[in-house]
Amino acid sequence: MQVPFDIDDFEHLADAAAVQEDLSLLLSAEHNHPGRPVVELTFLVMYELWGKIAAPYHLLLIGLQLCASFLDLRGFVWVYIGISG
Repeated sequence: MQVPFDIDDFEHLADAAAVQEDLSLLLSAEHNHPGRPVVELTFLVMYELWGKIAAPYHLLLIGLQLCASFLDLRGFVWVYIGISG
């Protein structure tokens, strides 16, 4: 099954390739999405691991989203309900 990239993913891939060549671009305003070093670093690592294969990108980002949602739910339960697990 072929999984496509989203439209803005190509800009992130181009940035990752450029940062791979010159690491100083990570914190520079000279790329498509400046001011988001965590996102750029994530795409750089994923680009190093999988190149231009889209499926692992999507799976990893879905996993990160699920982890963030779980932590958010635990925080909500802890703060508003007062239950710790």
